Amino acid sequence: EKIEFRKELLGYFDLGLVISEQLRSKLLNLGVPSIDDFQEDETKAIVWFVVDKSEKKISKNNKPYYIFSALGTTGKSHKVYCWSIKEDFVVSDYSILVAEISKSNFGYTTIPAKVRKL
Repeated sequence: EKIEFRKELLGYFDLGLVISEQLRSKLLNLGVPSIDDFQEDETKAIVWFVVDKSEKKISKNNKPYYIFSALGTTGKSHKVYCWSIKEDFVVSDYSILVAEISKSNFGYTTIPAKVRKL
């Protein structure tokens, strides 16, 4: 409720409401940067992000997939497509995920086998 209120009132929310500074430091020490730090010259990287919004869709081939609106440390929104999902793979809004993402024509992509919820 606090997050929705702040987003409605201010247009953004403080990531500190979802991910602690201690967890961010631990991830950085483990070599896992936020999605904001994905280098443009990289094709793949393991990053963390907060799911601002998750939307389940069906592809042209009638297969389910997710589109995540992902936030990193700066609060900038990134689209992440998660392909080949199964019915038991559920991601709710404001989940903290660590994932191996790739850069493609669609933007960032991943698959459930390369995603971990924190």
